[in-house]
Amino acid sequence: GLDGRSAIVTGGSTLIGRAVVRELHRHGMLVTIADNDEAPGEALAADLGEGALFRHTDITVDDEIAALVAEAVDRFGRLDGLVNLACTYLDDGFGSSRADWLAALDVNVVSSAMTAKAAIRT
Repeated sequence: GLDGRSAIVTGGSTLIGRAVVRELHRHGMLVTIADNDEAPGEALAADLGEGALFRHTDITVDDEIAALVAEAVDRFGRLDGLVNLACTYLDDGFGSSRADWLAALDVNVVSSAMTAKAAIRT
């Protein structure tokens, strides 16, 4: 049921992200790997070959999210799913500054919502 469908995986260059991307691709999905860590993302896309695309994306920047979604749709002709795995671990408990908490909320909560908002509009 996934053959030929398209998905974006944010945080796709991480250990868990790579495993999710590989599994979706193995089931026939066209996968756009979104991450700000280029080397593993590009290597994964090259390893998977056809049906995989890496796009460097800072999910805290709405224009980059829009470009990510546009490139995925342009490349694969559709967008059927989104897996929001991108996250940050700026957590030193009570030692964390307000800026650290706000940065973590931006990546872990707000950016996931903004990526879903952009994806659902396709």
